[in-house]
Amino acid sequence: MKKLLIPLFLILISFNSYGEWQFVSKSTTDESHYIDTDTIKEHNGYFFWWALIDFPKDADGDMSIVSYTQGDCSMSRQQIQALYIYKKPMGNGSNIHINGDGKWDYVQPGTMGFRKLNFVCDFIKK
Repeated sequence: MKKLLIPLFLILISFNSYGEWQFVSKSTTDESHYIDTDTIKEHNGYFFWWALIDFPKDADGDMSIVSYTQGDCSMSRQQIQALYIYKKPMGNGSNIHINGDGKWDYVQPGTMGFRKLNFVCDFIKK
């Protein structure tokens, strides 16, 4: 049996790897919101997932944001665990990492946060 040899430089390459983004909704300011359904996980009654916001154009040059979010379907609340701001669309290019503040945000009906939390909660029920 032949052994597969992988050059060391291939092991050291690091890149962003997310599953397939599922479109959730477009905001009134033309931002596209997505959730990676492959990352939706339950732990101790809470749900965790990766979300992406793709901007049509931003004055600061930022084109997208990827966040790791914790949600509570029973209390209609969520909190950002980590946030990554990207210079290119769809979570590409260089990024800035910001840790979440650990505070819960109660999402109001009709808001984008409400739509995304409901998307996750409904996805789990399937």
